[in-house]
Amino acid sequence: MIFDKPVPTLAEFFTHNSLIWLLTIGVLVLVVTMVGFFASLIRYGNVSKGYQAFVQGVGNVFGDLFFLSWKRVWAIARLAIKESVRRRVLFIFVVFLVILMFAGWFLDKTAVDPTEIYLTFVLSMSTYLILLLALFLSAFSLPNDIKSKTIYTIVTKPVRSSEIILGRIFGFTIIGTVLLCCMAVLSYFFVSFQLQHTHTLAKKDLVAQKYSPEELSEFQNTGKLYVTHSGTTRIANGHRHNLTVFSDGSIQVESANGHTHEAVAKNIDSNPATDVVGTSYTRYTISPSKDILQARVPRYAVSPMFFRDEQGIDRLKGIDTGHEWNARGGIGSFTGSTNVAGIWTFENVRPERFPDGIPIEMKLGIYRTYKGDMEKRIQASISVRNPKTGLSVEALIFPTDEFITKSVLIPLEFHDVTAKIEQRKAINENNPAGAHLVTPEKEDDSLTLKRDFNLFDDFVADGKVEVWLRCLDEQQFIEASLYDLYLRESDAPVVPNFFKGYFGIWMQMILVISFGVLLSTFLGGPVTMVSLFGVMIAGFSKTLLMDIAFGKNLGGGAFESLIRMLTQSNLMDDMNKSWGAAFVIMLDKVSGGLLIVMGQIIPPFSDFAYYEQALQKGFDVPLSWMLVHGLATFGYVLPIFVVGYIILKNREVAK
Repeated sequence: MIFDKPVPTLAEFFTHNSLIWLLTIGVLVLVVTMVGFFASLIRYGNVSKGYQAFVQGVGNVFGDLFFLSWKRVWAIARLAIKESVRRRVLFIFVVFLVILMFAGWFLDKTAVDPTEIYLTFVLSMSTYLILLLALFLSAFSLPNDIKSKTIYTIVTKPVRSSEIILGRIFGFTIIGTVLLCCMAVLSYFFVSFQLQHTHTLAKKDLVAQKYSPEELSEFQNTGKLYVTHSGTTRIANGHRHNLTVFSDGSIQVESANGHTHEAVAKNIDSNPATDVVGTSYTRYTISPSKDILQARVPRYAVSPMFFRDEQGIDRLKGIDTGHEWNARGGIGSFTGSTNVAGIWTFENVRPERFPDGIPIEMKLGIYRTYKGDMEKRIQASISVRNPKTGLSVEALIFPTDEFITKSVLIPLEFHDVTAKIEQRKAINENNPAGAHLVTPEKEDDSLTLKRDFNLFDDFVADGKVEVWLRCLDEQQFIEASLYDLYLRESDAPVVPNFFKGYFGIWMQMILVISFGVLLSTFLGGPVTMVSLFGVMIAGFSKTLLMDIAFGKNLGGGAFESLIRMLTQSNLMDDMNKSWGAAFVIMLDKVSGGLLIVMGQIIPPFSDFAYYEQALQKGFDVPLSWMLVHGLATFGYVLPIFVVGYIILKNREVAK
């Protein structure tokens, strides 16, 4: 899960989706078989002859489907490729190239997250162009061949109708795949080149940190690192980076606009200049931007997430900040209570997986009850808690930005800190007025006597650890959900992940080609194009169609919504209890049943947006996603191929 809906696992796919697919295919096969049997009886007018013809026809169908000549299929595919080239499909690639040449003039590099803007642009353009290409190629191929009678030279030869359908699908898929790969390569270099930049740093950009002689003496005696300078870089691409210089010469550059830089201190033997900072022989150099494209591998918390209220009771919902359709809950307090927190529980947290500490990333919302200093960021803290003993310690305090990815690291060691036992209580379902303890059953105050702690020894129990997020500014709120905070387990290679992001576009292209070839077996070119366009719109709106079919849509079904539009009635008002209203509801139930059947036939094009979203947000595309959606795509293409073959075989175009 990365966004608002979980991607099905392999187990869920084979136990749920496969059953629906098998049921749909089974009903389809049964209907086709019954129609074919009765058509055979009517045609021959004799039960015996009709039955024999039906059995012979079924045998021919199995022969055509299971004894394909892949040599002939490849020959048909080559013809489809040559036909596509003659129709100047490469013009699509030229259009894409021209758009990239001028896109840099209009895309905003100074945005909060320019990487997402650039990736959204190249992915959207690739999707539109490749789907339009698939639509036109598949919609006009067979109708034009039948109209010009060039298909006669094929069907009069020993070529099966199934090989014609499969060859067309393969040929158009190959030409589309080649063009899509070229688009992906150009898109990668375009995004990388456009967003690459560096920053400059001058002496006046850094401010020396002031310490008393006692503090400096303590730092020197203990050998602890301390901050010597802090400041910001010069503006580049509409943003700047905060940075901190430590006593050992190391520099920490804060992330901004979804990326960061490396800063290096170099000793030079020259006279001091105006842009020299620190000592007269030290210059700080900012490297080119890194992490512009990322492939983060997140580890999400187990469900559910809890919100702790001011009374210290865990609830499933946070404070309602008044945002409509907002799945996030508010974390904060009007009284400054330290009880309020958002609680995430992570499993399988092992030292071998996180040898340097636990890296946490979050993308949080901010709700301000008063404006104040709008430039001042809201302060937040992260605590870690042992779910078994209840031992808790505040690990980090940091400023938050609204919906900007924030990265922090929970250290392995805590020195000279104060820990406490955090009791957890939850609402009792049988007695909402009361509450029961979750953990621990009793406090062990001896655990808090120490001042030094180890992350895995003291706060991780059997691989489980709790992360508590608090808002430190009174009367301000942080908005979060289960998937807004996660552990950044590792990073996957960026270049392969970029091409995996195009896998969703590739599967959409295959589905469009398959449906186009199917519709073109019995419709003309323009009608096929319009019908295929309708299938695509329905596929992208499948969730809405299914909500209407099952009566989940506000305002009722199609007919009830029409009545409400004509009468201008409120969506929240119930319809009048009359025979007319009952009739409208009955029509909605009938049409809802038809929509359910249609929903099982139309592929969910919107599901493939996961790949684009993962790439835009900088997440790795799991191979399990690709396998699940690849199997789902094959599940649609297979019956489309069979139905297309049956229609073409019975059309008798050359008899």
